Amino acid sequence: MSRIRIVRAAVMLAVIVGGCSTGDSGEPPDDATTVVGTTECTIASRESSLVDGVEVIEEQFVCELDFSDPRVSGTETLDVAIRMADPSVGGTWTAPGHIVTDSGEWRGTGQGAFSTVDVLPHADGIRPVNFGEMRYEGEGDLEGLVFTYYFAGSNAAEGRAGWISEG
Repeated sequence: MSRIRIVRAAVMLAVIVGGCSTGDSGEPPDDATTVVGTTECTIASRESSLVDGVEVIEEQFVCELDFSDPRVSGTETLDVAIRMADPSVGGTWTAPGHIVTDSGEWRGTGQGAFSTVDVLPHADGIRPVNFGEMRYEGEGDLEGLVFTYYFAGSNAAEGRAGWISEG
């Protein structure tokens, strides 16, 4: 899938799910810096268990972020906990995350959903399709900044769109 299609999907997702529950309104503040980018991820570890009859999958993703702003381009580590509502359809996920960039570090959390079926015409044959949001707070030289992004894509490559704002 081309980088343009992935970024376009992320921007469309940001518009569609703009009011998600990170506590943000879903719109960047007036003074925010808008960022777009892509990522290439690998699954570093994966475990599965049953909790109250529901399959829970714990995966650690290590992603190389390539954003339009160097303050958020670097390596992201996500410890994802997936609750499989129905293996033939998909489920939900939550994750703490950590980003290391040349400018400093970010820590945060996120949540989303994923589909194991072909539900999007532009994602034909790509499984799973992940949708979500992450909200990070800067540390060190980035302290006082908040980085929020939405994304859509597969486990390997995703388009992302968001913003950096004052905390």
